[in-house]
Amino acid sequence: MRSLRNTTLAALVLMLGLAATTRAAEMDPKRVPSDALWVVHVDTAAMIDSKIGKLILEDMEPLGLGDRIDSIKAELGLDPLMDFNGITMYGTGYEPTDAVVVVEMGPTIGALEKKVTLAEGYERTSHNGYAIHSWIDNKHRRPGRRYCGHLPITAQSMNLLIFSENKANVIAALDLIARTGKTIEKADRPALMRRPGKGSFVFVAGEVTDALLEKRPGRAMLKMTKSLVYDGGEKDGKVYGRLEVTADSTENATTLFQMVQGVLAMAKLPSAEEATPINRLAGAITVSQSQATVIADFSYDSAALHKEMHTLHEMKTKLKIEDPL
Repeated sequence: MRSLRNTTLAALVLMLGLAATTRAAEMDPKRVPSDALWVVHVDTAAMIDSKIGKLILEDMEPLGLGDRIDSIKAELGLDPLMDFNGITMYGTGYEPTDAVVVVEMGPTIGALEKKVTLAEGYERTSHNGYAIHSWIDNKHRRPGRRYCGHLPITAQSMNLLIFSENKANVIAALDLIARTGKTIEKADRPALMRRPGKGSFVFVAGEVTDALLEKRPGRAMLKMTKSLVYDGGEKDGKVYGRLEVTADSTENATTLFQMVQGVLAMAKLPSAEEATPINRLAGAITVSQSQATVIADFSYDSAALHKEMHTLHEMKTKLKIEDPL
């Protein structure tokens, strides 16, 4: 059972607006530890209330998204259109075993529990009264045991599921949410102190460490980067995105700025007589520099972006491009 991978896949699907919820799912910093190096949050409530989210929900099949939903249903026993409220992912390192996925769900998780109990090598343990399910996943490229902690919040008719490849991470997350331990609210890393803005439905923040550089040798841009923050959502009928990359010096920020400008200039040039969606989307990005930080801003009318998505899907189908997910 590829639950951790498919939970991540579900998060990516939700980023495209494929989740329905009636409760707010804003990022809760109390669910992220102070020593986290990166965090990703998807606010599905904001997504479903957005214009772009509603447009996508109306025609998932023409956009080729129906199969993704069916895949998640088959693997997790869940319907991401109905069962997920929000997802927060974080890690205290950059190894896969460092990652934790916290899924906020509604009051019913029976289908998932039944699915898990039928998995190979299923075991059930507990920590301070909270259930921890585990099973063996031999279908993943990193075969091994997977863990899922379950923390019901009866007063809010809500359940939190905590996924990780490392049982210690699940236990630490359960303790943190039970209000024992320091949270990201007291983090001393500038990027991790940032929070999603109004209308945000995708938020990413992370610090570049020596350990990450060792895992990604030869990445010139990464070596110059100290941290990054991305916030994307919808405001006043337009989909927006802002990426802030802070370099380790003003000089390196200038280098990054020039590199990004060059890539954008190439993307804006039409390769045919008529501009493609890639050209138009690239044209909606502006880049600026503020001391050691390079800022890329994107803004696009939601209805127009929806049409561009259709065109891109048709191009992908025509060229028989495989879906990376």
